[in-house]
Amino acid sequence: MIPLHKKLFLIIFLLAGTILAEMQVDEEYHYVVNYLMLPSLDMKMSLTYNYDFDGEKAGKIYVTTKTKRFFNTIFEIDNHYSTVFQLADKCCLFHQKNIHQPNVTQNLQVEYNDQKALYSNGETRTFKAARIYDFFSMLVYLRKTDHRELEKQTIIVDMEGEFFQVNFLIGGTELLSIGKEKIETRKIRLVYQKVHRDQQSVLEYTDIFFWKMAEETGEKYIWLETDKNKRIIKARFSDGRGALEAKLVDPR
Repeated sequence: MIPLHKKLFLIIFLLAGTILAEMQVDEEYHYVVNYLMLPSLDMKMSLTYNYDFDGEKAGKIYVTTKTKRFFNTIFEIDNHYSTVFQLADKCCLFHQKNIHQPNVTQNLQVEYNDQKALYSNGETRTFKAARIYDFFSMLVYLRKTDHRELEKQTIIVDMEGEFFQVNFLIGGTELLSIGKEKIETRKIRLVYQKVHRDQQSVLEYTDIFFWKMAEETGEKYIWLETDKNKRIIKARFSDGRGALEAKLVDPR
């Protein structure tokens, strides 16, 4: 007979082991996001390539954006995004967003199956493409595809119910400074073209991040490391209303 205090310790130990296992990630990144040239947000991104989804192995990307302390009194943001993607082609299987900012509070889940996107608010979209991506699975696709092949590719990206055809224009290399480190990057432009002109978002309002993403206008650039790790070093999305720019701050 195991004494009660030892049983309790064993239960706590097993629970702690389970939690630690769930928290294990393969990659972690920290970015600072500038809005209107001010360092306004901290963005943290983690990836795992060993996530169990419906009994099969998949990848998962988890992103948080939080305002820096100074901006909390002005416009506090605490937004969370997660995307589950296929390991083979990085297409999206499931997406969830939890948004908490002054003008928007939302929780949206999207499941992709049999060329249908099923949204937790009851909306449904169908698509003809064999594969579909959301913004975050597209980032993984960018990193895992050779740049010589990227320019030949066109993918469909779902931005909250609006489908965009996305092409990639490969630019030259640029040397970016991250702390004391100099990193060679390749500049990639994302070109958005709406698939269906009359298609509307499934949401009446959106968060500050998707506000800059879900439109054809403006310029969208990503600077991808040329080294084998192919980390996203910088991203910049701009239009006439200002720009969001995220830059890696901890290259380790």
